[in-house]
Amino acid sequence: MPKNYSSPLDGVSIEDIMSEVGHESASDSTSSSQRRSGRQSSSSVEYRIIRNFGKLSNRKNAPTFALVDWNGYERFDLRSWNEDYTVPFKGLTFSEDEATTLLKALSNYVPKQYINPLHVTEMGKTKAKIYYVIAELSFATVKDIVWNKQVSIVDWGYGPKYDFRKWTENFEKCSKGICLNQSEIDSLLGILENLDL
Repeated sequence: MPKNYSSPLDGVSIEDIMSEVGHESASDSTSSSQRRSGRQSSSSVEYRIIRNFGKLSNRKNAPTFALVDWNGYERFDLRSWNEDYTVPFKGLTFSEDEATTLLKALSNYVPKQYINPLHVTEMGKTKAKIYYVIAELSFATVKDIVWNKQVSIVDWGYGPKYDFRKWTENFEKCSKGICLNQSEIDSLLGILENLDL
């Protein structure tokens, strides 16, 4: 059973706030100085990258693994950023315990071909085909809904990928998250193995 991990940010859903920041246009009301300091006026979320472990691949908008201070709480962080790391996009944060669980789960997972999904969920104009849950990292109850932070194999319409996000127990709802390909998972595993978790 995963740990019930609570944080002052859980009710706010930091992943949703941060992913919305990435959709603001250049003409929005958030000044460039506010972006550089990591303070977003619309969300009052402050962040500071403590240690950047680097991008996981060379693809455009490749995810970065880092240790980030979010409003005074240090978390391992997997997300995409803009070029100068002043605007965070979609992603997910991890406590040290969650990172340890993630390392063990990914180290023991053997990639395979999936034919029949465990769940198919309509998500607006697309379907999420959930093939396999590699690990449930933690869960939190928000407004009587249990959210599982997990890594799964999911196809969002462009082939199965490693999917990092929060899902409800019945897979009817999910938070914004991030998907990685196999080479990015290999890079992530290399970083996690060197963290001495």
